[in-house]
Order: sequence, then C-alpha cells, then structure tokens
Amino acid sequence: MKNQAFIRRTVCMALGFGVVSAVCAQKPPPLRYGVFESMGYPFYVVGSGSTAHSGLLIELGDAIARQLNMGMVAVPLPRRRVEPALVQGQIEMLCYFSPSWAEQPDKLAWSMAMLPQIERVVAPKGGRTGNAPHWEFDGKRVALQLGYHYPVLQPLVDAGKAVRVDQSKVALQFRSLEIKMADLLITSEGEIEGYFHENPTARSEFEVSRTAFSVTPTHCAIGRSSRLSVAELDKAITRLQSSGDLERLAKRYGMSAR
Repeated sequence: MKNQAFIRRTVCMALGFGVVSAVCAQKPPPLRYGVFESMGYPFYVVGSGSTAHSGLLIELGDAIARQLNMGMVAVPLPRRRVEPALVQGQIEMLCYFSPSWAEQPDKLAWSMAMLPQIERVVAPKGGRTGNAPHWEFDGKRVALQLGYHYPVLQPLVDAGKAVRVDQSKVALQFRSLEIKMADLLITSEGEIEGYFHENPTARSEFEVSRTAFSVTPTHCAIGRSSRLSVAELDKAITRLQSSGDLERLAKRYGMSAR
C-alpha cells in the first residue's frame, strides 16, 4: 500500500491538476479484516438474510479502514485459524488481539495499544466481590475459564485458601453462581456484557466489581508482508482516539476504552 500510494500520487502530480485519470481515480482493494467468528455479542454478531454482520469488531475494522481511505471486507474465521491466516497473508489485519495471546507474535507487526480487555469479578446480588487489591477470594470458590491462568488468584489456590471451579463457557460460569456451585466468577467485561445481552433479566441478579481484576492492552496486528504499515495504522488509531470515536464505540457496547 505504501509504494502503491506513492506511485499514484506521483503519476497524478505529473499529469497536472484538473486532469482526471484512471490511475488517480483507482482505489486500493478492500482491506481483508479477520474477526473471531465465535466471539458473539458484543464483538461479532452474525447477520441473517439481508442483515449485515455487526458488532464492535466490525465497527472497529470499518472505522480504521475509513481512516486509511480503504473499504473493508470482514473475514470471519475460527479462533484457531485466525492467526495462521494473518501470518500467511490470507487476511490483512486483526484487531482486539494481544502479543501475549498469539502463538507466533514475532511473525506479526503490532499497532499501538488501543481498547483494553478488562476482566472483572462477579458475585450474586448482595454478595461481595471486593475491589483491587482487596479481593474477597479467601475461602471462596471461584468460577474461571478452563485453561486460563490467573496469577493474582493462583497463590490462594495453591495454599488451599480458594477453590478453582473451571468452566468451558461464560454461561456456565454464571450458572455456577446461580446453583451455588461457586461464590464468584472472573471473566472479561465484554463477555459479561454479552451474557447480560442474551439474558437481560440477569443484569439485576449479579454484582460486578467496580475495579478491574486485570487489564490487557489490545492491538491491531498485521502480517510482516502486509501492504499496510504500523505507522499508517498507528496514525489511524490516534485519529480515532483523538476524535473520541474509539471511546464512543466502546461505550456503545458496554465496554471501557481505557
């Protein structure tokens, strides 16, 4: 994209002002933007019939593409295929991603940090979550996501002062609280909002911690051979942050922008 854009500008200048040419009018191909197809609301919502796919990831990709003067084509992929597709150039950009989650972070180029992934603690209504750094984990059963590591909680688990209750889905974490199989749960605010979106009456049945249990900065990633550059990407993200568009987007989906 960098060399192509320079060549178009050079040719247009050589043709002179007021001269319209096919070269000058040509737009770059749409940005092939990967999304995790399994994430669900608020990140990715599958459309039906004539309804377009939507969600925070779609709006984010579209906003960045507009800043780059490009169109955008969303490419939904299973989680295990997204990173290889980016490395191999089948998709060009992936957002709401972190080097700490990637299997091959060195094979990707990373933008500046943008929307954080924030985990919060949830308790049944009337229960106590505590707030950082004084969490109410001592003596509690905590519903967690299977396979995830929780450094703050692990010493208590190792010492037998807290019990880990592993679940494979967020809905099962909430179910663990409902049937008193667990006292607390930990998951991201995006997944909390997604659960409340699917179960509107549940919002009044749980307490969500005011402070974050953990904060992981997320980025956009591009392949090393991408036509995009990190500098271009960072400028686009900076403009979205400065205009307030990024914060408004996060708030629209019940999430924090910082």
